[in-house]
This record gives sequence, structure tokens and C-alpha cells, in this order.
Amino acid sequence: MAKNLFDLTGRVSMITGASAGLGVIFAEALAEAGSDLAICARRQNKLEETAARVRSLGRRCLAIRADVTRRDQVEGFLRRTLQEYGKVDILVNNAGVTLADAKLADNVDWDVHRRIMEGNLTSAALCSYIIGREMLARGYGRIINLTSILGVVGGIPQGPSYSYSISKHGVVGLTRACALQWAGRGVTVNAIAPGYFPGQMEEVALNPSGEEIAYRTPMGRRGRPEELKTALLFLAAEASSYITGQVIMVDGGWTVW
Repeated sequence: MAKNLFDLTGRVSMITGASAGLGVIFAEALAEAGSDLAICARRQNKLEETAARVRSLGRRCLAIRADVTRRDQVEGFLRRTLQEYGKVDILVNNAGVTLADAKLADNVDWDVHRRIMEGNLTSAALCSYIIGREMLARGYGRIINLTSILGVVGGIPQGPSYSYSISKHGVVGLTRACALQWAGRGVTVNAIAPGYFPGQMEEVALNPSGEEIAYRTPMGRRGRPEELKTALLFLAAEASSYITGQVIMVDGGWTVW
């Protein structure tokens, strides 16, 4: 019984930003649980590498180059997915941009701010709106948004994070607003807030030392990929059927300080 609650056989999952980092981990997790996939990103060559990994697990995978800050391209991604599979059950809003060029609140580069907001928040809102309507029409769906530890706190000691933190707080708000409106219509909307994981964009941008991570994280280490996979599968599967509007912290205790 418990095993069946996490079985995604027959499900179709869409993942944005699946060309690298956490997107690859999420693609593997869903494929390992039995789901077929449609994935998108802006780098087609890297996207094809992810697709090949999914197919090696025995699952189908449609790889589409798309910029999810553009409505027409999100609509095209959905259209191709429906042509290929006829439905969509799970959406993982993973696409995002780094905070490498972010500034302090009193020294904001507003062009960078706009790009961060579009890449992290607008993209998730567009995909939720466009793909969520298809889910609502069928009366079933699981939407999983990627926020961050910086979506629940004001910043970090290692460097400036003004625009990035705002965008990730916005993803939390998007999650709760959609969950509230769609709770009685068969679509759940939840979020995952990762701490430090190898290859994650926050870690690459900030380049914290192992000592810094160990000091700031009560568990004293980075996360392991499988620790994000299990959180994702829980929210994607029937195991979480009575959970919506929630943010799961997968951070080794980082946010309990």
C-alpha cells in the first residue's frame, strides 16, 4: 500500500529548467518512479543530455527548447506535451536564474532585478497559470514550485541577495495563492525550499566554503541529491493528496536558526 502511494506509473510530468542542476535530479526522480516526462530549458544540447538519462531509465522524454518567461513559448511547451502524451499530471517549476549580479537593497541594478524577477517568479506564475488551466479542466494536478531558503528569510550573511530573496518570497506567495483557489478543484500546489546542495545555483553564485555551510547548517553538511528526490516524489504522488499550499524545507535545519 505505502509503495503504491509513491508510484507514478502512467503519469506525465513537465519540468522547467531541466538542463542542469536540480532539474536533472528531479527528472531522474520522476522517471525512476515511473513517470514519462516533458522537459524544457534554453540550452538544447544540455536538455538532450537530461532526456537521454531519462530514456536510459526506460521512460519516454520529450525535450523542448523554451524560454519560460515568454507566454508564447510556455504555451508551445504545453501544446507539444499534449500532442505527445494527451495530458499533464505534474508540473515542476524549477527554472530560475542566479543571484551572481544581485546588489544590496540600497544599490540595486534594476535591469538585473527585472531579470531575476522574470526568471524566478514570472516564469513560475506563467507556467502555473497556463499549465494549471489544463490540470483544472481535467480535475487533477500536482504543481511543485522551487523556492529557496532565501524565500523564507530576509537574506544571507555570505553576500547580497535583495532581488533574489524577493523573487523567492514571491514564489511562496504564488504557491499559497494558487493552492487556496484550486484546493477544491483537484489541483494541489506546494513548494520545496532547498538549502545547500552540490551544483545548485545559489551555491555556485555565492561560492560558500564548506566551513561556512557546516557552521550555518545545523546538520553540518550539504544536502544529498536523494534527499531532494524524496521530497519531490512525496509532493508529486498520491501520498500528499491532502497537502496543499505548503513549503517543505529541505535544508538540514538552516532555517531554524
